[in-house]
Amino acid sequence: MKKTIQGAVILLMILMPAMVWSGDIKNESLEKLMIVTGLNGQTEVYAGFVLSGVEGVRAAGAPLSNEDYQYIKKSVETAFSAADIRRIISREIRRNLSESEARELLAWYESDIGKEITKAEVEASMRGDYREILRNAQFLASDQERMKIAEQFDRLTRTTDLVIQVNEDAMTAMYSALESTTIDRDVIEVFKEVILRKKKEIHNQLEELVTVSYVYRYQNVNLETLEKYIRFLEQPTNRKLTKISGKAMKDALKQSAAKMARLLAMKSKNGKR
Repeated sequence: MKKTIQGAVILLMILMPAMVWSGDIKNESLEKLMIVTGLNGQTEVYAGFVLSGVEGVRAAGAPLSNEDYQYIKKSVETAFSAADIRRIISREIRRNLSESEARELLAWYESDIGKEITKAEVEASMRGDYREILRNAQFLASDQERMKIAEQFDRLTRTTDLVIQVNEDAMTAMYSALESTTIDRDVIEVFKEVILRKKKEIHNQLEELVTVSYVYRYQNVNLETLEKYIRFLEQPTNRKLTKISGKAMKDALKQSAAKMARLLAMKSKNGKR
């Protein structure tokens, strides 16, 4: 009996590291994963993507005054808070990814190639925002080799699909909310008409913006390293993380669109111009 208990204790001691390893993801691992995968950086640009859609509609003829545009801009930036979006993504990763899976991913990011990718992610997030990408879009798009690789990144992450859906949700929520504001109704009708008429053009612009944002992010990483990164992204555990984070991102951005609508509706209640 004593030997049986001792054997059980020894077995438990042997198995315990593995049991802990495969359990709930640790805070430290989750925080690292959010940084090295670029998820933290991605949350910073969604307000910009929505605003680029608004600016595209405005440029196409929607007669929004500077005052009304600034009100919309402030509402978008508040609603699409990077910190709020990060919290939702982190929560879903915590629920669905194990510590062992996180460690598997982090092991790659801690390799020489992984460190180079992480450095590029961090530098890109510090270097600027979507306006800088827009300013350099023509130059970035001229590098056809990197554009092709960027398209592969987009295919794996389905970022364009997400951005277009977010933009549509945001535009729909926006012109619905604007109807209850003090903004002139004729302006709102033109805004809505331009959104519908320019839908395909706006989608194309967003697709290009997503693609060049990948070129921007990895502009100082050599092509061979990027090819290896793509092969890593195709691995099962990474695909699982992409699926988890993609769903979480979509949920977070729907919540952001709803919050934006509520903020815009407050313009009517408060009577502010």
